[in-house]
Amino acid sequence: MIFCPLWAGLVALVGDASAQGLTAEQAARSALARDPVYLSAVAATEEAEGLLRATSFLTSNPTVSTAMSLGTPRWSASVEQPVSLFGEGMARRAGAKAAVTSAALDRQRVALVVAAAARGAWADVAAAEARRRLSEDALAQAHDRRLALEARFAAGDASALDARLARLAEAEAALALMEHQRAVSDARVALSRFLPDAATAPILGAPEEAVPPVRGGGSRTDVEAAAARVAGAEADLRAARAAILPAVGLGAAIEREGDNTFVGPTLEVTLPLWKANPDGRAAARAALHVAQASSDAVARVAEAERATTQDAVSRSTKARDALAGEPAADAKAALADIDLAEANGELDAATATLLRQQVLDGAMAAISFAQAVVHAELDALLAVSDPSLLPLESQEVSP
Repeated sequence: MIFCPLWAGLVALVGDASAQGLTAEQAARSALARDPVYLSAVAATEEAEGLLRATSFLTSNPTVSTAMSLGTPRWSASVEQPVSLFGEGMARRAGAKAAVTSAALDRQRVALVVAAAARGAWADVAAAEARRRLSEDALAQAHDRRLALEARFAAGDASALDARLARLAEAEAALALMEHQRAVSDARVALSRFLPDAATAPILGAPEEAVPPVRGGGSRTDVEAAAARVAGAEADLRAARAAILPAVGLGAAIEREGDNTFVGPTLEVTLPLWKANPDGRAAARAALHVAQASSDAVARVAEAERATTQDAVSRSTKARDALAGEPAADAKAALADIDLAEANGELDAATATLLRQQVLDGAMAAISFAQAVVHAELDALLAVSDPSLLPLESQEVSP
């Protein structure tokens, strides 16, 4: 995990994290138990397995028929099993096996995507909470400065302009606090998709803790799933071609009339004179073309994701390492210098107000930068299918 040292200082500036609360690991674990996208992928796997169990070499059930004459002592019975002589049943089963494989691979990929999304949503809440705490601190300081300036104005030591600027600065700080509060609410609502108590439970940890220790890349199961869908489409096309000749009915019949009994095999053949499954073959060919195009597209996207996310992590790491000093300490020191300069008359109230806003903007930017690095790292882990994104108990069975 790439550690962001500037974040530790910012947490110290805005307040200590809660001693108890929700972690990124809990968010990922809860997501795999509750997220509808992942649960739909699990259900799709179960559905594909059911289809496979229903698919066999024999594409139809046997039929049994009996007949009896009311006027004469005559009756007959027959049993018949339709059989595809050109391998339609085997091709259908191969397609069903490919569907199970692709569904299972899709489920594995969705698990990683959902876990990464849950970790990112948790980091967004942590960052939003930090910005809100910073804005709360800024409002408190603006309030104290306004009271002090109003007292100085009443004593004749400050101008009316200074008092007005202080009141306006406090109003601006109050608006910023409300905006950051709204951002916290939005982030918690987004996290509630994965965590049932995300609306009120405290967040335990800093945003960079959403990035787990790197375990090592796995296989891109979405690429493998797309390839399995191509194999399934090829099997479906073979089945459609085999269906040109309908299944042959093989069976046996017995007939008794009076004292005479007739027993023998039966054969039923449907001749494809007018319909040789042209619609089925055309649909299967079209599905194969779509599957091949989709597989190529998924492979291209996977390769692009690997390249771009690694580049993003490299650039963000380089930018972070190039930062000088500690943003939290710099912000605290800068505010103290501004207060001192204003008290000594080196800065007027208007200039001091603008400088304080610049310091606050810089501190906010440092928080947002740390948050952006977290998302870049999560994207990079997802691009290489790193199983460390999953909860610890799920990594043992991950690809």
